[in-house]
Amino acid sequence: MDIKEIREKYRRDKWRAIEDSFDGDPALGRGHGRLVVDALRDFYSIYSDEVFEWFSSLYDPTVGAFYYSPSARDNDTVTDRRGRTFPLLPDAESTCQAFAFARGSGMMEGVEKPIEFFPRELLDRFTAFVRGMQRENGYFYHPQWGDAIDKQLNRRARDLVWCGKYLEAVGAVPVYDTPSGIKGEKSALAVAKEEKPKAVVATPEHLLSKEAFLSYLGTLDMANRSYHHGNELITQLSQITARDKVLSEQGADYRLLDIVVDWLTEQINPATGHWHAEANYYGVNGLLKTLSFFNTKGVLYPCALRAAKSAACAIVSPEPMTGIVDIYNAWWVFGNLSYNLRHFGGEEGNAIAESLKTEVRASAPALIRRSAEKLLPFRKAGGSFSYCPDMSSPTSQDMPVAIYGTPEGDINATGIGHNGARKHIFNCLGIGELTPPLFVKEDGVKFVGMLEERLKNG
Repeated sequence: MDIKEIREKYRRDKWRAIEDSFDGDPALGRGHGRLVVDALRDFYSIYSDEVFEWFSSLYDPTVGAFYYSPSARDNDTVTDRRGRTFPLLPDAESTCQAFAFARGSGMMEGVEKPIEFFPRELLDRFTAFVRGMQRENGYFYHPQWGDAIDKQLNRRARDLVWCGKYLEAVGAVPVYDTPSGIKGEKSALAVAKEEKPKAVVATPEHLLSKEAFLSYLGTLDMANRSYHHGNELITQLSQITARDKVLSEQGADYRLLDIVVDWLTEQINPATGHWHAEANYYGVNGLLKTLSFFNTKGVLYPCALRAAKSAACAIVSPEPMTGIVDIYNAWWVFGNLSYNLRHFGGEEGNAIAESLKTEVRASAPALIRRSAEKLLPFRKAGGSFSYCPDMSSPTSQDMPVAIYGTPEGDINATGIGHNGARKHIFNCLGIGELTPPLFVKEDGVKFVGMLEERLKNG
C-alpha cells in the first residue's frame, strides 16, 4: 500500500468523526461538517514528507544534536549586529524541537517514551551533550554562546527549561541543582553522604527580593514592547515559581507570582484586552507570552472576552505577517483564554467560553482556509517552514543561529508550521481529540532509519 494511502487509512475515521461533530451541533446546519473537513483536507495538503530528509540533514552525530537551520550547518561562524562573531553549532532547543516534531506529527503514536522511538545511541549522545553544558550555578551554557547568555535572560532561561524537560523525559538528571527546582546528581550524592552540595544554585538578583523584582519589572515596557518583554518574563516562570517555594519555606509575606500578575493586570488596555492600544499581531503575541502567569496562579484573566475578540481578529487580519508566530499565537491565545474562562471564571466564564467556541466553529471553514493561506508564504525547501516570510530568523532568543537573509526553513518554525498551528486550530474548534495524524508510524520507521544512517556514517 502506498504511504499516502496508509496515512489516509489512519485519518479516515477522524475525518468522519469531525464531520459528525459539526453536523451534530444544533447551532450549526447540516452539511457544515463536510465544509469543515474539506477545508482541513486542503490544509493538510501544504505538508510534505520531504521534511524527514530535511530534519535528518541537520543532525550532527559528532556533537549529538541538531542544527537550527541549513545555513548554521553550512557555515562556521556568524557576526551579529553588534559586531560579535560566534561559531554556528548545534543547540539544545533545536534538538528538543526535532524530537517534539516526531511526537506532534503522529509518528510516535502509541509510544510513550522517547527511548522507545529514537535510537538509544542518539539519545545518549544528546543527554551527554546537555549534561556537559551545565555549570555549577545550575544553568546550561552552549559552547557557541558561552557567558554571553548571562546578559540575555530569555536565552538563559529558555535553555534551562528545554534542557530540564528533556532530561526528565529520558529519565536522566542534571549534574547540579537547577534554578527551576530540579535536583541534580551532585545534590543526590551529597544527601547520600549526608553532606551539603558543593554547588550553590544561582538565583538572579532581580528575583532575590520584592524590591528588586519590582525594580526589574519597572524596566519593562509592556505598552509598546509586550511581545519581547513578555517573552523575557515567561521564560523565567519556572524560576519564579521555584523561588516562590523558597520564599514560602522562609516565611516571606510575598510571592513573585502574585507581584507579576498584579503588575500585569494594572496595565491591561480594556479596549483591546491586552497591553497594546491596537488589536494587532504584536499585541496578541504579547498576550500569549504573559497569559500563562494568570493560568499558573489560577485566576481569571481580566478582559478575557475582549482579548479573545482581538485574537480572533488577528486570525483573519489582512495585516502583513512578519513571523510565522503571528497566526500560530493568535489561535493559541484564543485557546488559552477559553481555558482560563472555563477553569477560573465560574458559570459565567464557562458560558462565555462556550459562546466563543460556537462562533469559531460556525466560521471554521473560512478560518481554516485563511490560516493555510497565511502559512503558505513561510513554506520553504524540503517541506520546511521559515520563521520570517522570506528567511529563517537569524537569532533565537537574541543569540545567533543562522546567516541573516537566507531563504531557508528552520527547526523552530517547521515545528510551528507542522504541529503548533495545527494543534491549536483543532483545540479551538473543540475537536482536539479527533486531530488526524499528519504522519504515521510507518513514516516514523523511515525517519528513524534516516537518523540511524547519520549515526552510522558520523
